[in-house]
Amino acid sequence: MTGEVNEIIVVKQLPVIEEQLKSIKAQIQDKISKALVMECTEDNVKQIKAMRADLSKDFNFLESRRKEVKNRILAPYEQFERVYKSCVTDLFKEADQQLSNKISSVENHIKIQKTDEIKTYFKEYAANLDIDFITFEDMGLTVNLSTSVKSLKEQAKAFVDGVYESLCLIKSQPEETQAEILVEYKKTKDIAQAIYAVSSRHKAIESERKKAEESKAFDIKRSEAEARIDAVISENKVQPAEEVNADNTTMYEVEFRVRGSLEKLRKLKHYLVEGGYDYEQI
Repeated sequence: MTGEVNEIIVVKQLPVIEEQLKSIKAQIQDKISKALVMECTEDNVKQIKAMRADLSKDFNFLESRRKEVKNRILAPYEQFERVYKSCVTDLFKEADQQLSNKISSVENHIKIQKTDEIKTYFKEYAANLDIDFITFEDMGLTVNLSTSVKSLKEQAKAFVDGVYESLCLIKSQPEETQAEILVEYKKTKDIAQAIYAVSSRHKAIESERKKAEESKAFDIKRSEAEARIDAVISENKVQPAEEVNADNTTMYEVEFRVRGSLEKLRKLKHYLVEGGYDYEQI
């Protein structure tokens, strides 16, 4: 068919464009030289503007002629292209599209058959290992024409084996955390992340438990200290002080030892001073 096409598509006559561009070029260069050689001053700026406008006028005229020639040259080709599209391009494209659809239909059928076979194998193998929480879609397996069924089955087996190994690892963890880790693993399918999440959670809980115990122990010690102070106050014999204040109110003296942080002792001293208590440091 190539030889026949060579005879069918023939340019019978090349477009003939009559032009005298070389002589025009000399005229253009002469005009431009005369304009550029002049020095622009306040006295002749209007003259130079006129020369520039004249050059622009010449250029625009030649541009319009160029575009006209181009359109006249392209008109026959555009007509040829319309005929070519109708007689050749449209026919080949339509045929190619129909053939492509037929090929895709067959290839898609093959892919579906492969997918169904691998999916059945996946479910049976997972069930054999007593694993019921994973799906074929969890693998993200790409089934194409170039990959063999054997290779796809190997990938499915490797995925299920990985899940089984993760479950074995969960069983090796402390018994009290196994259920939690399994719950996390079912969410993420990532054993390392599941173990880390549960471990971090237990550490946080233990930290809060210790804080609560320490706070409770501190409250108990403080209550015991207050009770001992009250006991000392009630057990010590209260003796009248030698001095009597101005309004004849009887003064009493009580001795006790106080223990606490430096900050708390400072607050106690401030309280005694502000309260007008007569005290001395033992």
